[in-house]
Amino acid sequence: MACCERQSGMVPNGQDLIREKLGHIGRIFPGYSYSCVLNGVGEVIVHTGSSELDGDLPSAISSLQLAAEQFASHLSQADCSAIHISGANVMFSCYGVDANLLALYSDNTIDTFDMVAKDEQIEEEIIGDLRLMLQNLHVNGSRLSKS
Repeated sequence: MACCERQSGMVPNGQDLIREKLGHIGRIFPGYSYSCVLNGVGEVIVHTGSSELDGDLPSAISSLQLAAEQFASHLSQADCSAIHISGANVMFSCYGVDANLLALYSDNTIDTFDMVAKDEQIEEEIIGDLRLMLQNLHVNGSRLSKS
């Protein structure tokens, strides 16, 4: 008789699937070192990278997105789906994923990239799947806790 029982731990949880998907960002942004997904109230759902988040960073990312949306509305733009901030040696990017945010750091500057092409790649290869994974977390009632 075949066993139809699922063994505990055999199916990855939603947060692990999201982390795995975020691992693909390095193919799009060489030098990528860190990413996080924030929910609509600025809480970290998932993050990748070796360091812990600075306590104020999620709040700063959410505030940046809100400010960008307000600025876009002053320019009669419907939304601001991507933000890029480039420093001398690092680039920060933030993408809206429905009510969530995907933020990432890269050790390259914006000058090294064709950002329109990179934004399209992120949308095609990461955001679409990420959107479904986040919806699945919500539908299944999984707790969106810090990790």
